[in-house]
Amino acid sequence: MADDPTPAIRLEISEQDMRFTCVAGDDVEITLGTRRMGAGGFRRNPPAEIEIEEAIAVVEDALMPVLQKLPSPAVWRTRDEAARELAINALGFTPPGVATIDDVERLFNAMARASALGSWAGAVPLDARQAAYLLILRECLHHAGVRAIRIE
Repeated sequence: MADDPTPAIRLEISEQDMRFTCVAGDDVEITLGTRRMGAGGFRRNPPAEIEIEEAIAVVEDALMPVLQKLPSPAVWRTRDEAARELAINALGFTPPGVATIDDVERLFNAMARASALGSWAGAVPLDARQAAYLLILRECLHHAGVRAIRIE
C-alpha cells in the first residue's frame, strides 16, 4: 500500500499568533490569535454581532495572502487544546477525531444566533477564548476550502 502523497498541514492557533506547519515545506506564521483580533479579542459573552463582524474582517485580511502559500489539497490537523475542548464540549467526540466544515459552521451559526439574542440560550456556551478560536478556525477552513480537520 503506497503512502498518501497529500501534503499535511498542522494548524496552531494561540492567543498571540497562528502557525501553519507544512510537513513538506516551510512554516507560515500570522501575527493573529484569539487575543489579537482587532481590539484584543471578544469583550462580551456571547460576543456582540459587531465584534464578530470586525473579527471576521481582521482574520480575513490576515489570512487571505497566507493561504496562497499553503499546499492544496492538504490534510489539516491540530493539537490545540481549544480545538480539543470544542470537540468534547460542543462537537460530541473525544479526540482524536475529525471535525468537518459543516460541524464548525453549525457551531459558528449557533454562536451568531447567541450573539443576536445576547444569550447562549439553546446553544453550547463558549468563553471568549473558545469563541475567538471557533471564529478563526471557521475562517481558515472556509477560505482554504478545507472540508475537515483532524483534532488530535
